[in-house]
Amino acid sequence: WRLTGLAFEFGDKSYNKENFTLGCYAAGREKGRSVARYGYWGDVVNSPYLAHGITSGKEIFFKTRNNENMYSATDLSRYNAAKMLHAFMEGAEVEPPISQTGTVGDHSEIAGEKACEQISRNKPADSWPNMKLVLLLGEPEALLRRQRYLERFDAALVANASSSADWSTLVGTLGPRGYLVVETAKFVLDLRKEHKTEFLRRVYESARESSMQLLPMSEKAHQGKGAPQTGEAVAHVMFVKPTDPEVPCAGTIEIPVLDKPDELEQQEPSDAEAAEMPPKETVISPPGPNQEPLPSPSG
Repeated sequence: WRLTGLAFEFGDKSYNKENFTLGCYAAGREKGRSVARYGYWGDVVNSPYLAHGITSGKEIFFKTRNNENMYSATDLSRYNAAKMLHAFMEGAEVEPPISQTGTVGDHSEIAGEKACEQISRNKPADSWPNMKLVLLLGEPEALLRRQRYLERFDAALVANASSSADWSTLVGTLGPRGYLVVETAKFVLDLRKEHKTEFLRRVYESARESSMQLLPMSEKAHQGKGAPQTGEAVAHVMFVKPTDPEVPCAGTIEIPVLDKPDELEQQEPSDAEAAEMPPKETVISPPGPNQEPLPSPSG
């Protein structure tokens, strides 16, 4: 995928050309002149397989033979995407066909439900779900403070890149018993295990400060095991906004208090060591010809 741009290959088709659909130009400077370079400037560490090709409620996708996978992330992605799209279009769940193209797979296919193939392309407009998609443009912090959004939403999903922000404004937009789903750092491949656990610990602290209550892990492999204790346990954690912060909502569990990972504790100096360190010097460069002089640092 990183070399050719081809992440998903289906059947016995021949894929002999690179995929340039995500290519674009990036402007920059080279040898004192402006240039534009064509390429893929997105994320090459976290692959597209993470979206739909990692988890499933069907155990068959995780079968192995001689410690090799019989099914691939492409098989799982195809199954999950087909199931999701059918639910969007028809308002019903079906079982799509399952392909087997893993390292030791036999490239067979398990037939799915016929309903999966019976999607009408000429449905009348009034038969579609009554919904409207509204894009909220602007800075989230300023936008969500408006009175019109107070307790307006039933649920919110927060990506891991935004979970370190102040939760108070977002929680205020949730109605009573509104759900808040927070993405963990499980699939942030640049982070080590202890960093992912520290990320989860901070999510718990933010939830506790916002009076949110935790729901048990919902992923099938972890059902009945309570709250995740490590950063690699689940991809998402779900909270609910109680009507009364003093009264637990039905089905919620206590938010655990996690210790800071030992590896991170060792990297930070103790209070005694910090007191013995020499003070850091502040260096201020002289202002350029078009810059205002900077104020002197206070003692």
